[in-house]
Amino acid sequence: MASSGVARSRVYLKRMAHDVKNMMQEGVEFDVVDENSTDGCTIRAWVRGPDDSPYSGYKFEIRILLVNEWPFKSPSVAFVTKVLHPNVEWASGAICCNQLNEEYTSATRLATIVNVILPQLLAYPNPDDPFNTEAASEYVKNHQAYTHKVRNLVLEHAIPCS
Repeated sequence: MASSGVARSRVYLKRMAHDVKNMMQEGVEFDVVDENSTDGCTIRAWVRGPDDSPYSGYKFEIRILLVNEWPFKSPSVAFVTKVLHPNVEWASGAICCNQLNEEYTSATRLATIVNVILPQLLAYPNPDDPFNTEAASEYVKNHQAYTHKVRNLVLEHAIPCS
């Protein structure tokens, strides 16, 4: 998987092969974008909006950077698709999520990030620990207006699920 002089540990390469196989088995839509970067490997994947949420019926592109220390250090995960959410920074797509940061363990699979952790984050925002303070404030003060705004932005920016 790694070439052009970029050294990867055996653990990294073995785990990468395992996680790619696992993502295919679990139906994750993804592409390996840049496997030869000196910063790590970049994967592009799509997260499906959870049912019973304003994100339902649409998918959202994310970028997963597997740093050279991965799987012992958490990957850098960000939304590429614009997402209005208390725990997602609007401009950069950066995500504030304990499961991806403080609570991350090397056992966390990439398919789990795409199919479980991020959909749960979309369905259950944590306005008490916001990355987007305006979204968090509106989520708490006027949930109906927040939901309406989110849905309108989903229609504008996200990709309908097929």
